[in-house]
Amino acid sequence: MTVLANKTGEHIPKGIDSRKSPAIRTLAEAKSGNFDHEFLQEEIANERKIIAVLQHEASHGTNPDMKEWAGKMVATRQEELQKAEALMK
Repeated sequence: MTVLANKTGEHIPKGIDSRKSPAIRTLAEAKSGNFDHEFLQEEIANERKIIAVLQHEASHGTNPDMKEWAGKMVATRQEELQKAEALMK
């Protein structure tokens, strides 16, 4: 992914700024019994957003390398979503 980002001129952040992420603050404050459930809810929501962005890029992107990469990543992210959803049951 770094190679592709460099090729397209995009920047990949080195980390997450927890001060700017309500989800991280919520998880940091979660009680131990609720943490797993809240984490999975956040993970599922994020995977759905990622899949939507990847599908849009694969269908409507203008950079052929990005379109190809996004198309390949959709299946991987869908597998991760299925795993997270299975853990919620």
